[in-house]
Amino acid sequence: MRPLKTSIALFVLALATMAYAAHHSSAAANHTPEGTVVGRIDACSGLGYAKPRYVGGTVLALRGAVRSVQTSAATGKLLLPSDVVARQQVPVGGQFHFRLLPGRYVIDFRHYVGGNVGTWASVTVRGGETVHADLPNMCITG
Repeated sequence: MRPLKTSIALFVLALATMAYAAHHSSAAANHTPEGTVVGRIDACSGLGYAKPRYVGGTVLALRGAVRSVQTSAATGKLLLPSDVVARQQVPVGGQFHFRLLPGRYVIDFRHYVGGNVGTWASVTVRGGETVHADLPNMCITG
């Protein structure tokens, strides 16, 4: 009788172990690793030389891609996505750092202080990878 109880106990333990392992492996398979986007905000300068070299402000991570929309027969404009998935306050000279799910994003700095110029960068995030995306100086005249 004792070997039968031991066999049943071992069988139940094996079933429980398999169920636990199946649950945790499927949970791990469903977890999509995040990627990282880091960068700085170039200062707005018509000549390309500014102090400080990098400015601060609120940077947004927008899910999606920039679209071109025709506004008339001869003109168009760019539309940034509106789905804000993260925001970060960056100090002067500092760096933004976003952890995002894989996909397409626009990193956006809406307006320089005292001006109406904004800057943005399109990025594609892949799980486990880091993307460097400095926001460019959009005030350079050429």
